[in-house]
Amino acid sequence: MSNRDVRKVYSFFEARWYDSFKEVWNRFGTPKAEKKIRIFLKEYVSEEKSILELGCGTGKNMETIQRLNLLFKHYLGLDFTPDMLNQAINKSKANNRVTFKQQDITNLDNLDEKYDVIISTWVMSHIHLPSEVINKAQNLLKDDGSFYLVFMTKPKWFINFWVWPFMLLFKARYVTESEIQKVQNIKEIKRYSFNLATSILIKNTN
Repeated sequence: MSNRDVRKVYSFFEARWYDSFKEVWNRFGTPKAEKKIRIFLKEYVSEEKSILELGCGTGKNMETIQRLNLLFKHYLGLDFTPDMLNQAINKSKANNRVTFKQQDITNLDNLDEKYDVIISTWVMSHIHLPSEVINKAQNLLKDDGSFYLVFMTKPKWFINFWVWPFMLLFKARYVTESEIQKVQNIKEIKRYSFNLATSILIKNTN
């Protein structure tokens, strides 16, 4: 699994296929995990909060924030696939508090701002060592900041039988339990859809 392979998959048809696929996934794949994302956003996003999204894709989470009429101070979305970013930018042109940037989230050394909220959904299955990326990203959290992640984990065999071909297609792999155990400052962990999805809430305790 290389960055080039992943970028190629998500650039297909200028990434215009992704939102339709995601709607089906939300409805039939992991609806409870998606509901939990909305719950987190409603609880933690507010007018004085700055937001960083790692792997923003086509801007689906920003769409949700806007649909929920949530106010925020500033949002920065990072993704390394230009076609995905173009879709995201087109959705939020009118909002001057929203910025999208092409960047590989495994290297965040150029970011010097700290954020109240960091989110990353359905991305860590494309990362070689997700725990390292997650732990390093925590340095970008403000005191008492919150970091919310959702990612794919290996489900029960009867679910894996149907999902595994899609994992191969999307150049993804399940985040392992050993990687999850390496993540620091976990406040809450939840499983969904026979373990197909896992969510983690991290709090900066500094």
